[in-house]
Amino acid sequence: MPPSARQRADDEALRRRGVDLTRAADVTPGHDQLHHYWTKGKGLAKWHDFTSLYNHLVKYVGPARAKRMAAQWFHERFGFWPGSDKNRLMHGKKPRGHVVGKG
Repeated sequence: MPPSARQRADDEALRRRGVDLTRAADVTPGHDQLHHYWTKGKGLAKWHDFTSLYNHLVKYVGPARAKRMAAQWFHERFGFWPGSDKNRLMHGKKPRGHVVGKG
């Protein structure tokens, strides 16, 4: 899927600041240090939910990319997506009106 106009603008702003997007984007084989640090390394202990991971990542990549990366890595770690009812239940909130489990 081609990048959106917002993503291209974020990328351009990062390039102007001198950020190497090939390393920060964490998509090129051999350049997965960011992914490894936050999902398996020392960074894993620094986050417990989507928001805390997003707040860490947004310092290194643009907001749009940080949101995508945080959602994917959250799903990798917990086995469900940040917007799911399981996540709401994990934080002590009620599901959005759908029955969870046997109804």
